[in-house]
Amino acid sequence: MDTGRVEEIQGLYGPFSLTEKVLQRIWERGEFHQENLTTLSGKSLRILEPGRWNAHEGPDFKEARLVLNGREIVGDVEVHFHAGDWEAHGHGANQNFRNVILHVLLHESLEEVRVDESVLESIALMPLLERDLEDYVMEYALLELERVDSRDKFDWLRELPLEKREALLGDFAERRWEQKVGFARRRLDESGWQDTCHQSALEVLGYARNRSAMNRVASRYSIADFSGNLEPDAIYEEFSDYWKLKGMRPVNHPRVRLRQYSEICRARPDWPEQLLTLLQKLPAMKPAMETKAFRRLNNTKAIREAVSSDVFSGVLAEKRLNTLLCDALLPLVSAAGIVTEKDYWLNWYPGDMPASLVRSAGELKHPTMPLSNGFLQGMLLALITSQRV
Repeated sequence: MDTGRVEEIQGLYGPFSLTEKVLQRIWERGEFHQENLTTLSGKSLRILEPGRWNAHEGPDFKEARLVLNGREIVGDVEVHFHAGDWEAHGHGANQNFRNVILHVLLHESLEEVRVDESVLESIALMPLLERDLEDYVMEYALLELERVDSRDKFDWLRELPLEKREALLGDFAERRWEQKVGFARRRLDESGWQDTCHQSALEVLGYARNRSAMNRVASRYSIADFSGNLEPDAIYEEFSDYWKLKGMRPVNHPRVRLRQYSEICRARPDWPEQLLTLLQKLPAMKPAMETKAFRRLNNTKAIREAVSSDVFSGVLAEKRLNTLLCDALLPLVSAAGIVTEKDYWLNWYPGDMPASLVRSAGELKHPTMPLSNGFLQGMLLALITSQRV
């Protein structure tokens, strides 16, 4: 198994680096559309078990259980960017790969791969992804930063003069904003205001580990369900196969977050409309050149307190509320064309971020400036981009 292979991908707003480990995680977590799944040769496919992630030599996943054209099969799974990587990596001549039953690719391909004279079935993840590939990369980068110290990952930024560093991270933050608004706009076109708010809020409450599982919950149960007699503990048990709990702090447990969301919906079953009403009443934004002045001129603390109490009934802690606003709600409001929230988003208070990222940000920013969401978002995009200045 080799998770270090990297491909440069052209995203909507520039290139970024993608490792095979990201693709392996997408497969292992099942974070792609699996309804009416077919292989590239047209055979029906159902995934019973994705297999055991193999940290040693050989195929990426061992003992996967699949149903192919109605017949259950057990074997290994190999993950690559392209079909041609099978031979390029020497798997065709390697006996360790004789039991592979599925080739998981990023890109669609008509190229045939054979194992012992039989054609190896394959699927392409790109058309099946639930969201932009860059968003998966960002999500997994956050998980990685929870486990390791990120300081050395930003050495190239630390070498830049402060003025150039701030300008570069500002550009990255602007790109990140455009990504989020573009993603929000597509969701609004598909689902409308209330359902998109509902789906986005649950995903944010799921954190990176359980975003996909919360997406499944939102697809099955509406705000009306949560505001009624639906029991959050019963929802948690219903989706027990999807939760990722390893390394999670008790306060972030999905059972806790489902209870919180249920409390919000019961107190404010129209919370998406409440949010719109509150933001539409805000006075015209006063521009400022730097974060400290912007927050003072626009009284952002009072806005945050109003959103907390009037929309979310004081249920969410401050950092989680910041994350919900920055990752979902401010981009949604802008995508809906109601209020342009970019400057609020750039200058807003940091949400839940890995401690190592926050420490690195403290070293990279101007010592007199408060840390902002925009600065951290710029660092995250800098982390995954292939650009170097």
